[in-house]
Amino acid sequence: MAEKGSPNRTLLPYIVCLAVVATVQVVFEKSGGITAPGNFFDGDSYLRLVRLHSLLAGGSWFDSQISRANAPFGFTPHWTRLYDIFLAGVALPLTLFRPVAEAVQIAGLAVGPIFHGLSALALAWATRPLLGVWGSVLAGCMRRSNTGPLRRSHNVA
Repeated sequence: MAEKGSPNRTLLPYIVCLAVVATVQVVFEKSGGITAPGNFFDGDSYLRLVRLHSLLAGGSWFDSQISRANAPFGFTPHWTRLYDIFLAGVALPLTLFRPVAEAVQIAGLAVGPIFHGLSALALAWATRPLLGVWGSVLAGCMRRSNTGPLRRSHNVA
């Protein structure tokens, strides 16, 4: 039996939280999620992947213009590259086994569940002094209940 304060007892609530988040992700996907090619929630999701693809294919770090949008003038999104760094960190190892376009799409699909799990853990950790162990786990598990679990948006954090 684990003693109070032992690593096994301390990590158990967070493991439960991650298990619930993983279950939500699986149920969402099995009920008709968004992994079909080209199935995005909105245009922002698509434009982010197009921008990352052009960067990984040799584009300039400071050139974020997407020439195919708003033709013939192009479109320059107002986003910073911070999110692109995280997406690229997921996509680059995949380019060893897959073409760049496919690696970027897989990364785009994987980032939502990764952020879901990380934000649930962060919320559970931050609310633990206020809500207690299992109250904080409940808060973490309910973290993304206002949107679909794979939804990434700057409008709904």
